[in-house]
Amino acid sequence: MGIIGLLLIIWLVMEFTGHRPWESRYPSQTSSVEILKERYARGEISRDAYLEALKLIR
Repeated sequence: MGIIGLLLIIWLVMEFTGHRPWESRYPSQTSSVEILKERYARGEISRDAYLEALKLIR
């Protein structure tokens, strides 16, 4: 019971603080799409380059 309680406490702390160490090591596909959108919005890449990169990501 002690181990299960400890794991539950760790999980609750991670949920409430938003700390998820595995997300920073393995960025999701959504984050790459967001980065691509930001680059397009700032004018760093053209519309054609944006659409091409979006096809490659998805």
